[in-house]
Amino acid sequence: FRQALGFQEEDCVVGTLCFLRSWKGVSTLLQAAKLLEATPHLKWLIVGSGISEKYFHQEWKRLGLENKVIFTGHLTP
Repeated sequence: FRQALGFQEEDCVVGTLCFLRSWKGVSTLLQAAKLLEATPHLKWLIVGSGISEKYFHQEWKRLGLENKVIFTGHLTP
């Protein structure tokens, strides 16, 4: 999974796996990614989909995190 997403062995991956809803803390995660974007080997991941997905993608773009945070969408185990 890490290799498929381009993560290296030394990378620390921070993220969430949830139905994307406003109260799930995804905005807080995006804000943290922005604050810590210069931290080496820190990678950000959002797994899931939901009714707030479009809003979070807009926030992601507004914060300029397209190259810092990966949205995978819904994943089936």
